[in-house]
Order: sequence, then C-alpha cells, then structure tokens
Amino acid sequence: IFSQYFDNNHFIVAWVNIFRGRLYIDLGRYEESKRLLEHSLRVYKKKYGTEHNKLGKIYRYLGVLYCDLNDFDKSMYYLRIASNIYRDNKNPQLYACLESMADLYIKRYYSEYNSKKQRIFRAKAYQLLKDSEALLDKFFSVATSHKQRIRNKFKLL
Repeated sequence: IFSQYFDNNHFIVAWVNIFRGRLYIDLGRYEESKRLLEHSLRVYKKKYGTEHNKLGKIYRYLGVLYCDLNDFDKSMYYLRIASNIYRDNKNPQLYACLESMADLYIKRYYSEYNSKKQRIFRAKAYQLLKDSEALLDKFFSVATSHKQRIRNKFKLL
C-alpha cells in the first residue's frame, strides 16, 4: 500500500520495512530480512544521520539476524553499534539490546565445547541479563513480560 503513495526510499516505507525485516527474521527468511533492514538503514542514515535513536532498532535487528545465522562477529558488531546509540541517547530500549547480546552469548555457550570458553560466555551472558534487568527496573516500574522473559533466560545458564 505504501509503495503506491511513497517512493521506495521514503522514510515511511523504510519504517514499515523495519518491522517486515523483523518479522522475516522470525519466519527464517533471512536474506529478505537482511535486504529490507539494510535498505531501511541507508534511508534512515540519509534522513536522520548516523547516531539517531531510530537507527538503534535497525542495528539491533541486524544483530539478531546475524545471531540467527551464527555469524557471531557481525552480530556483535551491529549490537554494539545499537547499544552505543541507545546509551548515548539514554534510550530505555538499551535493555533489549543488552538482552540480544546475552542471547548471542547464550547461543555461543551452548555451541562451545571448550569448558573455559563456556564459562566466559556464560559469565558475559549473565552480566548482560543482569544489566538488562536493572534497566527494566529503572525505566519500567511495573513487572512486565519483558522482565519475565529475562528471568527465564537466567535459567538457561
């Protein structure tokens, strides 16, 4: 519908494509997700600059995408950019970025056979979950499903 009214490079189309990209990650349609997210990132950078809050979500979703693809280095690269943007802008969504980083370390924990590396990944995941939980407590006064999801992840460690 949006493409009938807006050019593909319009920020409204990019905004919709961010959510489509996240949906495609959940559906396992990674190449399509990557294409949509990278295009949205280019459009948003042109409109908002490189450090705007709105880019944090795209970077986080790219980090989640690459985590699902087991490309841990690219995943961490994008998640670090997202966390820096959220931290610099004092955005409460930093908790979600830290949680995504913890997911990456949990995945590495379960895929690693070296017990020393497992301990390192477990410790990093645990600390990121604690930090994420603390941000939820700071910014959201009521118990949320987000907090319960994080508590369930502690059980994986």
